[in-house]
Amino acid sequence: MARITLGIMRFHAHHGLFEEERKIGGEYEVTVSYDQDIENVEKTDIIEDTLDYALVYELVKEEMAKESKLIEHVSARILRHLIERFGKKNWRLRFSKKNPPVCGELERATIELSESDLKL
Repeated sequence: MARITLGIMRFHAHHGLFEEERKIGGEYEVTVSYDQDIENVEKTDIIEDTLDYALVYELVKEEMAKESKLIEHVSARILRHLIERFGKKNWRLRFSKKNPPVCGELERATIELSESDLKL
């Protein structure tokens, strides 16, 4: 079993608790990883025997286009849809909101989730 990591995917998206954040948008980073059996692909060298990175990216991109107020919500939604579309693969997700609005200096707010964090 191999661990495959796709990241850092960067998006400008319209998430945030405050209306202005959702209107203007902000910068977000998403990294996903999953376990993949590579026994067949090791022999065949064809995409059908593994998970196409482009499909994973497109799913994340689609979910990032849907407005959410909280990073906990959007990150759980992304992870849930990855599992629904591609199956249980010991998925892990790291989601960061850059420069969240606080009364001070804060580079990013980050949440890390795994399949075991969701009630499936």
